[in-house]
This record gives sequence, structure tokens and C-alpha cells, in this order.
Amino acid sequence: AARRTVPALAAVRQVEPGAQRRSEHRLARFGHESLSGRDESDLGHRRRMPRSRGAGGRDHPFAYAPRMDQSCLIVGCGYTGLRLARRLQPRWRVSATARSDATAAQLAAAGISVVRADLDATTSPDALERAADGSAIAYLAPPPDQGTDDPRLARFLAALGRARPSVLLYMSTTGVYGDTRGGTVTEDSPLLPSNDRSRRRVAAETAAQDWWARRGLRCAVL
Repeated sequence: AARRTVPALAAVRQVEPGAQRRSEHRLARFGHESLSGRDESDLGHRRRMPRSRGAGGRDHPFAYAPRMDQSCLIVGCGYTGLRLARRLQPRWRVSATARSDATAAQLAAAGISVVRADLDATTSPDALERAADGSAIAYLAPPPDQGTDDPRLARFLAALGRARPSVLLYMSTTGVYGDTRGGTVTEDSPLLPSNDRSRRRVAAETAAQDWWARRGLRCAVL
């Protein structure tokens, strides 16, 4: 299916059902929160997106205006996840998954609501489903070290049940483009994974995009 990019959470490759990947936007936001840490209002984009109405009926320059995206579930909340959580707090309600007691304590100390889940075993579907429903999801958990697919992501998606998240950000890798020998990679570059690690990422991207597309939801790949 054809794909295109639209803004969502960070500098992303984002797909929407029936759309074409393009490098239309290098900046994206959670609501009004830029993830770059500075005022980005003067940055241009290669292609203008349809304007939409934001709060108070004002025009918003992105195709998707800020709405109810005020809660975020971070899956795999390590260094990057904690940095993201600090950027979103206190305006956002932030929750994150934790497998161990030590991680749960670290998250709680940072003011992050803890969702106990082990993506390498049977997860807690009810807890994940409640936390994900209506939330923006930042999926930062890597695939396992072996194989060519991502059973962790598969378990997570199965645990979502009937939840309807507002958007998914999937953290991938430039390895999906293969070895370009120093060449330029753009949003239109073909996916040419050259090892199992990259193949796992391509499989995970596809699984995430398909799950969200079937539900008519937004999915972004970074």
C-alpha cells in the first residue's frame, strides 16, 4: 500500500493507512510540546500539510491538531524514555512499563505511573489495555537478540485488546535501509535490511503499522 509521512511525536517516518512515505516533516510534537527543546515555530517543511482547527477554533498547521493526547504510555522506559517523560511532565500524564522491582521504583521516583508488564512472558492485558486506551504510545523496547521477527511487540499488541490509542511512535533503526556505503538516505529510500537485527526491525515496523492501520489509527516510525 502507498504510504506518506505526517507529524506525530518526534522527527519521524510516520505512516497512515493508504499513505506514502515522504520526508514532509522533520519536526513533530506531543500536542504543543516540541521534542527538540526549543522554539521551532519558524522551521519550514518541505510540503505543507492541510491546516486543521485546534483549541478555540484556531488554525493549527499540522494535519492533526492537538486534541485529547494528554497521556503517554512509554514501553521500554530506559534512558531515552526517561528523557521523554521529563519533557512531557507535568503537562502530560506519563506512565511506563516495568518488568523488575528496581525499574518500577526508578519510574515511581520520577513521578511516572508504573504498569507492570513482561513482554518476554505473559503480560498483564488488563493493565496495558487501560493504560494504552486514549494515550499516545512511545514504543521504545527493542526486539529480542535472535530471530527475524519481534515477539515482544506481538505480545504487546495482543495485550492492547480493545484499546484505541491516539497514536503509536515505534522507535526503529536506520539499519532497515541497509548498507548505503555513505550514500544519502531519505524517506523514500527502499528498505534493504542486511542482517537479522534489521530484519527484526522491518518485521516490527510492518506489524505495528498493520495493527494501527486496521483500526484507522496513527502510527509513526522513528
